[in-house]
Amino acid sequence: MPVGKVTGVVTKGGQPLPDATVTFYPIGGRPSFGTTDADGRYELIFTESVDGAMVGTHKVNISYGGPQPPGEASRNAKPKRVLPPQSVDWPDTIEVQSSANQFDFDL
Repeated sequence: MPVGKVTGVVTKGGQPLPDATVTFYPIGGRPSFGTTDADGRYELIFTESVDGAMVGTHKVNISYGGPQPPGEASRNAKPKRVLPPQSVDWPDTIEVQSSANQFDFDL
């Protein structure tokens, strides 16, 4: 199954969006996902040992905000200020190629 490496940056209003989950859903097959860092950068993971996404056409969903997932909160840590939970379906489909791909999203 051909897979292409996929990276990019997610911004909201031109500012990096940390802790967002980017999911690529192929027309048929296994989805890939990644989480943005403090600079809004993400890299998709196909399986535990393979980075990227299936070659072909994908729909994209970006979710962010909401409480921290269980297990990530520490007893002594201050609660993070979080945005209300949001889920955005990107209006256009994305075409992943077998080479390196970069897709940036500004919400």
